[in-house]
Amino acid sequence: FFTHCADFRAVPKKAFLLMLSAYCSDSKEKRRLEELSSKEGSEEYSQLILEDRVDVVDLLHAFPSCMPPLERMMELLPRLQPRYYSAVSSPLVHPHTIKIAFNVTVLPRRVWSPPQGRFGLCTGWFDRITSGLGTSGVKVPLVPRLQNTFHPPLDPLVPVVMIGPGTGVAPFVGFLQHWRAQGKGAGPRWLFFGCRNPEKDYIYREDLESYHSDGTLLHLTVTFSRLESPGD
Repeated sequence: FFTHCADFRAVPKKAFLLMLSAYCSDSKEKRRLEELSSKEGSEEYSQLILEDRVDVVDLLHAFPSCMPPLERMMELLPRLQPRYYSAVSSPLVHPHTIKIAFNVTVLPRRVWSPPQGRFGLCTGWFDRITSGLGTSGVKVPLVPRLQNTFHPPLDPLVPVVMIGPGTGVAPFVGFLQHWRAQGKGAGPRWLFFGCRNPEKDYIYREDLESYHSDGTLLHLTVTFSRLESPGD
């Protein structure tokens, strides 16, 4: 429940703050949570909680005397929503494997946050399991988006313009892999890709240049925002 169902990263509603106040042993912390959950504290709630996207973990760190029972947490925590990723691979090439691309999200430090750094919920988990930490027996829950209109056109000769900066290029790498595997000819295809530095962020460089050289991709336009020197 606490790893795959409950969303501890969600911004808590006022009802959750009021519930927490009932389990504070410190009178000042109790009163502060009651203020934030009250009608009079709406403006402060918006500024401190909503705008800063304070989550449940932040609140428990900021109000250490608060010890709510698990059953009350389970009643009010929202359901963890799936994070959707586009496949980088084609089922024609990898029929039993799904490949994805991700960039680890580093969350900004907030006033009520714990001192340790925090990463995006899904990308942080991906980073841990792909770095060799506890990869044995790891199960990755999959939630397919059944009504998905984002896919390559059925006719491979249809002109296509693709724009994918950073990891946004991932689905188009899958498209190109699929088109190459089909081997039915190629329509005019143009891919725009951008990143900061060609030596650090140009992901799938060999693949994209290979698709361009064999005609799977007609045009490849690449741009970089942070080169080492003006002459680069």
